[in-house]
Amino acid sequence: MAPPIPAGRQSKVDFEALTGIRSDAVAAITGTPNGSYVYYDPFAAPPAAVEAAPAHLCAQHGKALKESYITEPEDHMPGMKVLVITCQ
Repeated sequence: MAPPIPAGRQSKVDFEALTGIRSDAVAAITGTPNGSYVYYDPFAAPPAAVEAAPAHLCAQHGKALKESYITEPEDHMPGMKVLVITCQ
């Protein structure tokens, strides 16, 4: 389980640049360059973009992908999934 969805304070345009997932499909991003949570709508996010997002996000921080997986936010927000990313 990932933490509850955080209150958004970033520009949604930044979300697409960081992840490669369309900005309208990403609700929030939280974490550090070593480990991040990407909260997204699985119905609005193209599957190929979700698959490529972990490596893309790590590369934005000058790191390689260590691992990633998909889970649900702790608050079980309907329609939201969380991409958990660990970079090396």
